[in-house]
Amino acid sequence: MEHKPPKDHGPVIEVRVHEPEIRNKYQGEVLAVGNTLYHMPAWRQSLNDGMANTGEYSPPKKKSSKHKSGHRDRPPKEPMPNAFIHSKEQVTVHIKIVFLKVGEIDTIKEHYNADIFLQARWRDPSLDGATKKDSDKVDWSNIWTPRIHVQNALGEPKISTWREIKTDESGHAYVLEKRRLAGTFAENLELKQFPFDTQDLSVFVISELPEAEVDLVEEDKEMSIVNAQSFIDAQEWKLYEHIESFQQPTSKEFVNSRYKHSGILLQCRASRKPGFFMWNILLITALICTLSFCTFAVSRDKPQNRLQLSFTLVLTAVAFKFVLSQSLPKISYLTYLDVYVLLSMVLLYVVCIWHAVISFATTDVQLAEKMDFIAFIVLIACYSVCQISFVINVYFQALRRRRTMNQKDSAYREKARRLFGGEYNEKRKSMRSFIDRRTN
Repeated sequence: MEHKPPKDHGPVIEVRVHEPEIRNKYQGEVLAVGNTLYHMPAWRQSLNDGMANTGEYSPPKKKSSKHKSGHRDRPPKEPMPNAFIHSKEQVTVHIKIVFLKVGEIDTIKEHYNADIFLQARWRDPSLDGATKKDSDKVDWSNIWTPRIHVQNALGEPKISTWREIKTDESGHAYVLEKRRLAGTFAENLELKQFPFDTQDLSVFVISELPEAEVDLVEEDKEMSIVNAQSFIDAQEWKLYEHIESFQQPTSKEFVNSRYKHSGILLQCRASRKPGFFMWNILLITALICTLSFCTFAVSRDKPQNRLQLSFTLVLTAVAFKFVLSQSLPKISYLTYLDVYVLLSMVLLYVVCIWHAVISFATTDVQLAEKMDFIAFIVLIACYSVCQISFVINVYFQALRRRRTMNQKDSAYREKARRLFGGEYNEKRKSMRSFIDRRTN
């Protein structure tokens, strides 16, 4: 059976071996995955000598020729580029992200700026025995990679990439593909709870290889980090410390592929600080609505004065609504702030209609005055109920997610202390300086 490597490389011969002694013989020269050996085109002739039509490798005969050096015949020792290695088993790639700097979050254009560090780690048996010092000696152009990229990056972000070898205690080699990426990232903002909203700041990492070959998962040996101290938009947003990941296989990005591709969504969170909108829009709107009740102090037999004052307040509320629309993208649903302003405008309209209707009650003056007073009390009561309902809804709906984010921050810090102990803070401080030295 032959795999199909890139066009610029020769074919790969797959040989199934059932004799352990044969696997051991070629250990270190070819990759053994289970009972499968992967050979280079240069070894085709030597392998064909012992290969049946079915592709099953037959054990060599006991009699074998010897060279003058006394060694048995064997495939020539030559470096085997990992670009030809292709395991039938799915390769697990561990993804780690560090948000070095989060810039401006643009609510109108629905994107944010960030400087991130992205690390991918996967097992590479052909590099067993190598150390980190050997990283500069490896021809990385021949190394198998998961071919990952950030899907929601806009434009042409600045990217710098480097690779290292990491060996664990058992001598197993891993490839660390590290990259630093600075640019703009698209994000579909959920603005229903605006200005009390909490937004996900996502980085969507996907592989161009089929899902059957690559599985992108969150890194379990190290923790992803958010550098909240360098958050540029801290006056308007609060950036949380934790990072969550979700696996999202996708095929939409590859319209010509009939396979699904592994993807992982890495998210940090930021909550908007609502102070500006509370003091400059909500409070002003509430004061305008409150002033509408003052129109009842004008004599009932002067409806023109009542209506003049009410219309002025309505136009003021419309102006505030126009200013509000400049702070939001064109969305098809109402935000919390939209609901508040619209309810206030409805109240103003009701006041205007009432002043117009009560002006026709001229036959029974006492009844008209009594009805005018009752309408005044009812409108105040309705307005108060709406205000209380809005505050309760904000506390139990919009602010509930903020409390959830704070709990996740606490759980994240606890997890970090379990992994790093007292070194957690030192690791956070040294992360930025380490990457700066490595990329500059």
